[in-house]
Amino acid sequence: MPLERAGLVHVRDRTVEIVHAVLAELALEQLTENGRRELHLRAAKRLRDPGEAARHFEAAGARDRARDLALRAAEAAEDRATEAASHLALAARCSFGGDADELRLRAAVSLMVALRHEEADRLLDEVEGTDAATQARVSLIRSRTSWYRADDDGFRASLASAVEAGKRAGPELHARALVERSRQVIHLDPDLEPGGVAIAREGLEAAQRAGIPTARAEMLSGLASYMADGTDWAPAMERAIEQARAAGDMDTELTAANNLITAHESSGEPRTGRTLAIEMIERCGGLSLVGWQLQFRAMLLNLDLHAANYAAAVSLAVELLDEPIDGRARAQIESALSICLTDLGSTDLARQRLDEIEHGPQRDLVGLDTVRWLQSEAELHGGRPSHACDLARGAVELGFTDPFAALVERWALLDLGRLPGEPLEAQTMPLLRGVRPESLGLAALAAGDHAQAATEFDAAAAAWRPYHRRGEFRSRWGAAEAIRFSGDASEARRRLLELEAELTARQMLPLLARVHRSLRSLGMRRSAPRTRPSARHLTERQREVMQLVASGLTNREIGRRLGISRSTVTELVTSATHSLGATSRGQAAALVAS
Repeated sequence: MPLERAGLVHVRDRTVEIVHAVLAELALEQLTENGRRELHLRAAKRLRDPGEAARHFEAAGARDRARDLALRAAEAAEDRATEAASHLALAARCSFGGDADELRLRAAVSLMVALRHEEADRLLDEVEGTDAATQARVSLIRSRTSWYRADDDGFRASLASAVEAGKRAGPELHARALVERSRQVIHLDPDLEPGGVAIAREGLEAAQRAGIPTARAEMLSGLASYMADGTDWAPAMERAIEQARAAGDMDTELTAANNLITAHESSGEPRTGRTLAIEMIERCGGLSLVGWQLQFRAMLLNLDLHAANYAAAVSLAVELLDEPIDGRARAQIESALSICLTDLGSTDLARQRLDEIEHGPQRDLVGLDTVRWLQSEAELHGGRPSHACDLARGAVELGFTDPFAALVERWALLDLGRLPGEPLEAQTMPLLRGVRPESLGLAALAAGDHAQAATEFDAAAAAWRPYHRRGEFRSRWGAAEAIRFSGDASEARRRLLELEAELTARQMLPLLARVHRSLRSLGMRRSAPRTRPSARHLTERQREVMQLVASGLTNREIGRRLGISRSTVTELVTSATHSLGATSRGQAAALVAS
């Protein structure tokens, strides 16, 4: 065969394999529609894998055979959720008649679990039934896909339709809609009456009366309790996970685990949250749920940040930002990476990344108020307290509700030799209970009441410690400074040396510089902290690329910025990773950033 002799095709067992994809595309373009269908039909008959055969039967127009094989493939892939979702979606596309809507709804749920929300919505658009029960089910599923896509208006509209159709459809679907309604009050419209706890309780009671599974109602009831600073959220969410897993309700199990990890991060036991995150990462990996696995890895990143495990956090953040993660998760990761870079002393990288977020497409997802707070952190740690003060105040004016920006402003004012303002209000969330005593410590320090300042800073450090180590370390330095000003040099030196060892281990260079300044004032010689010697082995180009990696850019984005190909970027990252003795792209970036 001339094509075989020319090396353009390979012939094996009466099968012709075209070597170059371009040639295959050109050959297909020359075929008529009937010719393409005939080829797909011949391929389908030769394939043993039912999923692959179904795909070719669909392209050949043999939809009945495609549907039957796709259903068989979905059943065989039951423990591989993403693969099963693809097969069910194909079967649904090829279904017509009485059972078609049921299959479309089933496939839409499966796609939703696989975080393929646009595909799920397209299948919902094809549902033909106009009866109340069908419309209620469509609206319920669509409310969830809208939520995952951060389409708040779409979520509200779909939920309202589900409640209205549910009333006409009967108690079971009405109860499911009432259960889902609490999510709106918890997250989007907390001012609606009655509040989230009452509406979640109403949904749970409706589910119990209707005799439907209560896992989702338990989850939202626990979430409402957590958001209202209740104490019974953990048992409710744990029951939800257990019940959903037993019932095969993957969406509820995964969402409940996500909520429980978040709750433990800020109000429970962060170590328990970490254990659950690792468990869910492994579970999602076994089920081939890549999107959810990335989400739980992002949650692990947050836990690493709060625990001041910066090397692990930067490494994970850099790896995650090179993955196809959804917008909400990307915004969370961007914020975490910015704080990590700031605390490690890579404030220029943090500023650069935040500037790109402010003027780029991610601004709305991160939020300009959050960007201003993160910029204020970078300015304070970068030695520019005046800029930090203005940015922190701007974050508050834009509606930033977390007290972290207000703390940045007070520390910046103290650095400027000005009064830090009124102490902040006490917070009920355990994660934030260090806010009030730290602000009291700042006020006492500015007023010259050093004994009171040390007492307040110690209380703040103890409150921060289980949840937010950077706050703990900051308050411990504040306490040591107050003790130094009081004249107890021995105690101040002891505390500062203990803190110096911990900050050095974590490479928290800006705070470490403050500790060194305090130690020098006590007569102890200290030089500026050195960067890791391994980073000096990089070429200038490798260092430039790895700094961009550490700032969260993907290889494609780095290539566009530097005017080089993506493959060249990949080669530079690989060689730099080897030179640093790192085992991954993220770990190499963490070494450069620190």
